[in-house]
Amino acid sequence: MVALADSLVIYRGDRHEVTFTPHVFHVIKSVAHAPLAVYTMLERSVDAELSGFARKCGPDLLLSTERAARVQLSALDACVEDEHSTFSEQELGALQVVVTGNHQARKTEPADAVLLRSARRARRRG
Repeated sequence: MVALADSLVIYRGDRHEVTFTPHVFHVIKSVAHAPLAVYTMLERSVDAELSGFARKCGPDLLLSTERAARVQLSALDACVEDEHSTFSEQELGALQVVVTGNHQARKTEPADAVLLRSARRARRRG
């Protein structure tokens, strides 16, 4: 089982791919990135007003990003659970999970946690 960007890829003799990220994730992320783009374009002319804008928007941008992450991780969790329900006891016992990413790894990656938690649940059932 491989979490690859917006898809969960399962190899069980053949390749099966399920897209799990809902459209609302992309909408939230786009809205959250718009003020960052404006700030980046204007930062060469840094002044008190621009700094105030950044301080004012910062908490809301972080909140939007957290909401987007929760939406995506909930969808990933549901997708993994659906796929696990189709695995045999033997397949669950042999399950291997790979999580990829296109950004710098953080100390704790939410997708890692979702997949590992789900794998542990599956193993307990098996």
